[in-house]
Amino acid sequence: MKYSVFILLVALLASGVAVSGCLNGEEVLYDTTVTIDDGRQMAYDLAPGTYWIYIVSDEKLDITFDTASTYDQKGITVYDRVITLGSTARMNVENPSLLGLGLGKTANVTIKVVKNPSDR
Repeated sequence: MKYSVFILLVALLASGVAVSGCLNGEEVLYDTTVTIDDGRQMAYDLAPGTYWIYIVSDEKLDITFDTASTYDQKGITVYDRVITLGSTARMNVENPSLLGLGLGKTANVTIKVVKNPSDR
């Protein structure tokens, strides 16, 4: 009987910690390395909220948001910002075309997106 009460208490404590961590905790949405061909882009849909976005590339990129253009940056190799979106937005990561001909280099890109960043 005492053993089962102990197990029940441990289970309740563990579930409480898990639930409280999910309510406002940091959540890594993307943590990946991709290649983006010249003149191509990748899109990421983001719900309203606060995000830390970290993007590093060996080629210059354009980072744009369809509903939050204040966070746009063009011609950059490092994007390291905390942003707050009031509505759903699509983040586009584009390797702009060289002279519109598609003759430029492929970009090697690391993308990390964290919702509710705790230390930023």
